[in-house]
Amino acid sequence: ACPLITSALLKEAVQQRLLTYTDIEQRTSNFVYGFYDSSNKPPPIKKQHLTTSYIAGTASQKLCLFQLFPVIFHDIIDHLTLMILYTVLCEIISYVYSNPIRKSWISYMNELCKRFHALMVEHLPDLVTPKVHFITEYPRSIEKTGLPILNSCLRFEAKHLYFKQIASRAFNFKNPLLILAKRYQLRSCLLNKTKSLSLSAVTTIRSSKLIEWSRLSHSVQHLLMKDVNKINTIYECSSIDYHHINIRPGSIVVHHLAHAEEIPVFCQIYCILKVEDKCMIIAEILDTISFNDKLWSYQIEFTGTLIKIDIEHCFSIFPHCLDSYVVEQSHYINILTRLTKK
Repeated sequence: ACPLITSALLKEAVQQRLLTYTDIEQRTSNFVYGFYDSSNKPPPIKKQHLTTSYIAGTASQKLCLFQLFPVIFHDIIDHLTLMILYTVLCEIISYVYSNPIRKSWISYMNELCKRFHALMVEHLPDLVTPKVHFITEYPRSIEKTGLPILNSCLRFEAKHLYFKQIASRAFNFKNPLLILAKRYQLRSCLLNKTKSLSLSAVTTIRSSKLIEWSRLSHSVQHLLMKDVNKINTIYECSSIDYHHINIRPGSIVVHHLAHAEEIPVFCQIYCILKVEDKCMIIAEILDTISFNDKLWSYQIEFTGTLIKIDIEHCFSIFPHCLDSYVVEQSHYINILTRLTKK
């Protein structure tokens, strides 16, 4: 349903003369994606894509475009009557992607799915495909089989795409299973060849340099005063992999959930230090101002306060790094998942 809504919103923008086809292609082509979203950067949307109601790209690219749609087109979303469909669908996805999911949410999610289906019939009756009907089955499916994210086809499609690309590039179809298995083993060996730089089975240093204690900022020295001696060898890491998730200065993670409303409090990685085979991560805590329904993003402000974080605890809440975007001189973090304490 995400590509359908994205296409319908852009068509409405053209019909209302808010944007031209050229404007849409330029925006989707020139938009600067964050470091983590850039791996799923969708191709530019051209006129033929909208006339045929087909958004090009992989499933992950289509989801990325859908997720960042209000950020890319923030100046026109107030004029689009179909934005109500986008908002309701985002809320449904937030529950579908949640892990864990509370039983008390299912009845509310059921009402959301029925509302989305009714809005589709009212506003876009020609686009009511079987997938739109299947949305109303999500609550019952969750009650029977559990978390939908565990049954997601995105992971399968990602693996399938890799093997399909290898098969097409090998040009050898005598024993394709052997070719695919061998190439996958070689790829795994390449990814694991830096095992000697690993701090543990789950943490691998990608790049680091020696740094003197005096070169660290006073605030970082104050945080490490109890754990680090001036004679210790300190390495500043520009990038590490934790459970195959790349972490670097500037990455944003969820630090904790605040209050009964479980409002996410974010922090931005300030520096990553390796001290005597221990990895220490210093981050700047961010102040969550509010949740913007139109942008479907949290507005945040930088506080300048540094803290030492436990990355394992952060990833137990949300196991991904995030990007921030500037909209009208304010910083926003876009996240689809409804977060809750386990």
